[in-house]
Amino acid sequence: MFNIILSLFFLFTLDVPTPPSHIRDIIRKDIRPQIVDIDSVHSYDVLSYKINLILDPGAQFIDGFTEISCKVVYPSIDTITMDFEDMVVESVLVDGIETGYTYGGGYLNVILSSAASAGETLTVHVAYNGYPQLHSTPFWPEGIFFLDNVVYTLQCPEGSRYWYPSWDKPFDKATIEMIFTVPDTLFLCSNGVLVDSSNTGGGTITYSWRHDYPAATYLHLFAASKYVQLIDTTSTIVPIIHYVYHEDSANALLDFIRIPEAIDLYSTLFGPYPFEKFGFNESEVGGGMEHQTNVSLGSFLINGTGSYELIFVHELAHQWWGDMVTLVDWRHCWLNEGFATYSEALWWEYLYGIQGLKTYVIVLQNQYISWEAGGHLYPIFDPPLQYLFSTTTYEKAACVLHMLRFLVGDSLFFSTLNSYGQTYKYKNASSDDFKNIAEMVSGEELGWFFDEWIYGGGSPKFLYTVFYDTNSDSFSLLTASESNTETQYEMDCEVMFISGTDTLVDTVMIKPYLKEVSYILSGSLDSIIFDEFKWILTRGFVNTLPELSNAIPGDGKVDLFWHPFYDTTLYTYNVFYSTDSTGGWLTSNTTPFDSTHYTVSGLQNSQIYYFKINATNSKDYESDSSNILSAKPIGFPMDRGLLVVDETVDGSGGSPILPTDEQVDSFYDYCIAPISYTQWDCADKGLPPIDTLAHYKQVLWHDDDMGYSTINECADELITYCYNGGGFVLSGWRTMKSFTSSMLDFYGITDEGEITVPKFKGVYGMNGYTDVAVDSAKMVASWNWMLNYGWHFDRSKGDTIALIESPDTLYDSLITGMRNIGGTNKYIILGFPLYFMEGEDAKTFLQKALIDIGTGVSEDEKGTIKRVSIGKPYPEPFSMRTHFSISLPHVVPVNISIFDVSGRMVRAIHSGRLDKGRHTFTWNGRDSQGKYVASSVYFIVIDAGKNRITRKVILLK
Repeated sequence: MFNIILSLFFLFTLDVPTPPSHIRDIIRKDIRPQIVDIDSVHSYDVLSYKINLILDPGAQFIDGFTEISCKVVYPSIDTITMDFEDMVVESVLVDGIETGYTYGGGYLNVILSSAASAGETLTVHVAYNGYPQLHSTPFWPEGIFFLDNVVYTLQCPEGSRYWYPSWDKPFDKATIEMIFTVPDTLFLCSNGVLVDSSNTGGGTITYSWRHDYPAATYLHLFAASKYVQLIDTTSTIVPIIHYVYHEDSANALLDFIRIPEAIDLYSTLFGPYPFEKFGFNESEVGGGMEHQTNVSLGSFLINGTGSYELIFVHELAHQWWGDMVTLVDWRHCWLNEGFATYSEALWWEYLYGIQGLKTYVIVLQNQYISWEAGGHLYPIFDPPLQYLFSTTTYEKAACVLHMLRFLVGDSLFFSTLNSYGQTYKYKNASSDDFKNIAEMVSGEELGWFFDEWIYGGGSPKFLYTVFYDTNSDSFSLLTASESNTETQYEMDCEVMFISGTDTLVDTVMIKPYLKEVSYILSGSLDSIIFDEFKWILTRGFVNTLPELSNAIPGDGKVDLFWHPFYDTTLYTYNVFYSTDSTGGWLTSNTTPFDSTHYTVSGLQNSQIYYFKINATNSKDYESDSSNILSAKPIGFPMDRGLLVVDETVDGSGGSPILPTDEQVDSFYDYCIAPISYTQWDCADKGLPPIDTLAHYKQVLWHDDDMGYSTINECADELITYCYNGGGFVLSGWRTMKSFTSSMLDFYGITDEGEITVPKFKGVYGMNGYTDVAVDSAKMVASWNWMLNYGWHFDRSKGDTIALIESPDTLYDSLITGMRNIGGTNKYIILGFPLYFMEGEDAKTFLQKALIDIGTGVSEDEKGTIKRVSIGKPYPEPFSMRTHFSISLPHVVPVNISIFDVSGRMVRAIHSGRLDKGRHTFTWNGRDSQGKYVASSVYFIVIDAGKNRITRKVILLK
């Protein structure tokens, strides 16, 4: 049940700064671990590490002795396997007794003299030395860094193995003791507290550090430099000691001034600070690394301005989330990084109040939505390995925690964090562990929430529509979520309905299906605000209205089309029209109807009309209106025959795939003959307007240019032409790439795609159509004489007339030609250019297509021929044969002969009477004795009655 609030107290908005954008890129670790071991069960449990190292920074050499205390977990083991690389192993002891071992492939296998049983504690000693190597993940090296001014370690996610033997996985936490001997010019810091330091002679000094709290190996560190110790005495919670370069000490005092304040905040929100000390150490890491009790910071972050304070508090928050409670394995990375990222927002909330929280979360949400738009639709849990440390596990995870806070409320949310922290303090936890704690504390079942937001990918968009009662102040809100993945989302959302000074607030659960709720206001609804305080991660709240897809004019009418509202049949519609797009709307229908097609009749031709629709629900409440489309009714006399639209750009002819306009024209002239037609060259006249198309019964549109098509600019005209009964044939090279969505919808083409490799040999003819082969002479050798960029598609209308013939089974038999000739609008769509097909095959194929759309040689068309003429030979030049057509205005005796350049007749082609109309002839390049003639220029001579016409043709062999 919703609540009615008569007056709403909006937040007092401070001048809240937006967090610096560069912070986000620095905080996210650019680490892509090559191996993630998700095994959380192991044969033994490490209890403690005692690491003794002598470092020679100049030689970049270490001499080490590590003691590992471990307890057997399996019922019985005879080998202890540890991760270890690069070093020379000198000796291995178990409980003080030297034992055998094998070493290689990244593992040290300690062979026990006798099997050890579950619960038994063993102490392994390993002596070793060597030159530690840096091991690179794609973005971030791991190991010991020997630099001129500092020596330090970085081993996230699994790099401890490069300087001491260990079980180098996050789920095996242990206490640590580190004893390091270094040149006495250096100060060395590590985890925990400094127990002792003593000069050991020879210009060296030994530091002993101890940390009695369990820590994962990736959180161990040491760093040695000419450090200054900065002791902050203002904290009443925990000792704070920082280790920075001498030259940066003054800046560090300014940069770290609010760290005690942040510790106090997080201790209040998360529970007491969990360790014996906190501090930062300065080194040359690329950002920040949350080493337990001693966070490593890149020196560039210390500048005295506090501009990187958000990074400092992010790494501080890791002392709870990542260090105190450590992930079971790296699939659960969000438990570290999402929690620390949301802690940044909590710091902004502390500084700037609830408006600060809103400002910060908007930044996180926008960051993620932008990232997702690049195709990163992965779940937070177990994303692809390369995106383990990414916006998904940082920003998205933080936004999910923010939503959980909204769902359960502040008190239960922070109680959940406290309970989670205390339950898994100094232990490891999984995503389900956190879910179980949240359910226990809140008393709510939250499996649905985690299934969607943690284990599911992508994000939702929330659709809504308001239906109004035109007779009262009642209205209904319709909502539904729409996902960009298979994950279906639902989420509570706070909605404000504002009417004058009154505001009604309701929490609406938006689900993956349609849900409608009715309301009553004391006045008319002025506005709606969804999620005012930005609790929800979403791609947007979209006011969804009916949408007109086509307004197709006809003679004194316009036909309107649209898709079902929300893809259901639950809604009916009203149609409005006007001669003014800004007003004067008239209702065309008398009662709402459920069709998605409507004809507005009784309109005046040549007058522009505007149209819109609205939807009505079961109560006859009305939605807001759709988009507005315009159309101008027009008559379709169709008093002429075939129009051939040539959109092909005039090529140079210098390559087989760059034909000249004359070559293309002669090809189609040959294929069309003996049918009369009118030529429309788009290069000269532009695209044909609807007024022109309306006069022709059929249109053949050809576009045989690979890189040029403007058919999309004629989309409405072609749809209108076909809808009003025109017959249409399309032949084009990549032409369908320019099809608009309305064209694809109208012609019934789905799942269209391009073959972007030369794998198109020809087509298999279907339903009475001939097979057609690619003309190898019109292809290039690098394409193996096959067509590149052929088009394939599925169809939702008509039937198939051509399938792709390809040597590649991936493409063979895909649909590349379709026809729809069953209704008043007849069309044939080809996904390949006929020009590049074998001439005879193409002619047979096209003649069948023209017959299907109603093109024939009528007496009226024959009568339009006014004089004797000869068409352009095809092909020309030619090597084997060429074709040409002649047009006659009446019956007449005709002689057709071939002459050479000397005027000698080479061959007679025809002698006798011919009917009026068009006739096609072929010369095969032979003389009257049947011998092939030489390459040269020849002339076709036509004698028809008193008319003599000559056409040049070139023979090349």
